[in-house]
Amino acid sequence: MTKFLILIICFLSFEIHAQTKESINDKIDATMHFYESKKDSIKINAEQIKTEAFKLGLKQEGLYYHRFMGFYYEYDGKIDLALQSYLTLLNEAEKNNFIPEKYQAIGDIFNIYFTQNQTVKGKEILKKAIKEGKIDKPKPIQMSTFYNNLGMIYAKEKNIDSALIFYQNSLEIKKTLDDPASLADLKTNMASLFLEKGNVQKALSFTNESLAFHQRTKMTEDLWFDYENMAHILAKKLQVEQALKFANKGLELAKTLENNLKIRDSYETLAELNQLNGNFKTSLEYTQKIIAINDSIITDTNSEKIAELQEKYESEKKERINRELNNKLDTEKRTKSFYLIGILGLLFLSAIILFAYFKNQQKNKIIAARNEELTLLNQEKNRLISMVSHDLKTPFLSIRAWYSNLKHTLKNPEKNIEESLQNIGKSAEQGLKLISTILDIEKESLNSYTQELKTFDLKSLLNEVCGDFEQMALNKSIKIIKNFTDNNVAINSDPDMLQRVFENLISNALKYSQPNSEIEISLEKYGTQNVIKFKDYGLGIKENELKNIFEKYGTTSSKPTEGESSTGLGLNIAKRILDELGGSISVSSEFGKGSIFEIRI
Repeated sequence: MTKFLILIICFLSFEIHAQTKESINDKIDATMHFYESKKDSIKINAEQIKTEAFKLGLKQEGLYYHRFMGFYYEYDGKIDLALQSYLTLLNEAEKNNFIPEKYQAIGDIFNIYFTQNQTVKGKEILKKAIKEGKIDKPKPIQMSTFYNNLGMIYAKEKNIDSALIFYQNSLEIKKTLDDPASLADLKTNMASLFLEKGNVQKALSFTNESLAFHQRTKMTEDLWFDYENMAHILAKKLQVEQALKFANKGLELAKTLENNLKIRDSYETLAELNQLNGNFKTSLEYTQKIIAINDSIITDTNSEKIAELQEKYESEKKERINRELNNKLDTEKRTKSFYLIGILGLLFLSAIILFAYFKNQQKNKIIAARNEELTLLNQEKNRLISMVSHDLKTPFLSIRAWYSNLKHTLKNPEKNIEESLQNIGKSAEQGLKLISTILDIEKESLNSYTQELKTFDLKSLLNEVCGDFEQMALNKSIKIIKNFTDNNVAINSDPDMLQRVFENLISNALKYSQPNSEIEISLEKYGTQNVIKFKDYGLGIKENELKNIFEKYGTTSSKPTEGESSTGLGLNIAKRILDELGGSISVSSEFGKGSIFEIRI
């Protein structure tokens, strides 16, 4: 009977614990959706969550006290206290490996940096989060938010192309999630960006979608962004009166939310619209209000406190990691000492056996490594001999043939000897070029080359190289199509070495293309990277040969379409040049349909 009563009590205790935990989680979910107008309720809930979680020993749920207090302080204008709360949340989440809370904290800290115009710090923490996220695997919605926030920073810096790339990354993730609210927010951001690029119609389409969703769901906080976007769109369309109506709606909403940042931005919009409408006095009044709000939001004191808190967090994090490592080492030392006392004698005997065993293993490893090295050298030697025996033999056989022809011609002076002389010279030049290329490969002469870096226009260099190959293309009736960016592309590199790379790739494309076809050469700029593609519709490369295409003497079964000379050495040289210049080269190909070589500089 007593045992039965104990079981009932245990069961009831477990049920009460589960219900209480569920109650805490419900409170956490509800508080997540409180905005600035409910900041006092946020504080009350945070205290209750802390108390209830402590009683039940729920460490992870208890962390939300720090997050919600951060919300409260941020809405109350106490930026330093808000950041302190978020950093405490991040520190505890990292210490206990609570992944969702770690990435929530990173997002909250970013918002502080963003509102305080500390975009460099904001970029750093987001890039770090995206990098670590590949290991931690947080929720996709969190990674999507980080891409979105990076886009916001680049948009703020007027780096529109980079902003669009990160917004697009965010959009790809959001499309896989059943989260229409998040998708609507992203469309609001992208609308602002398209407006910045001058694509008013695209911006209007995105804004109408997000405005309809936020009105339908009564999401007043997000509705403010739609009003702002609509005001700017209508201003671009010179519908200033209509724009003023949306701007005033936005201001009313911002005041209802008691959000100084949104009030300031609404004033900025109204100042611009009144100036556009010729109401300069009203515009000036709004400008003075903007200055007053900026002074209250962004102060030197806040910036100093943020820097101090960040430094303190980094210091505490290093100290925590060192402490954990020391504790781990102490535990390991004690464990090792305990076992060492009991098996010291056995280890002494085992050491002699192990010594002999490891010496033998080491010897075997050395032999195996040397055998592998010799095998690779032998394979390389065989490829070199194969290439030399075939390709190097060709020009000298040609020289011998034309020499015999010349001797015969000299015996018959009426015959023209010019053709023989030209072909002997051409064959000799071909042989010398092949020997020079082999020496480039074997002597590693490229590595001893001193780079001569200078700033030049990449587009002009490509145009120049394409011009050099016009005759070769004409001889095979091949059309060279150039798809270059409209703008000049200034880079700092070695133009002579890059020219050598481009010449190799254009030459290959022409050699391996059928007559009466075409090759495409494109140049695009993506952020800080320049991407050049060489596309042909020729023979292509077999899939099993692609992995060795950039190796020394890497060969393919494909041959030039009109018997042109090709050693296969050019691609190895091109790769080594790009490695030296900090670039890269890759290839994609479908056998029988052509190849694309892509360079990134």
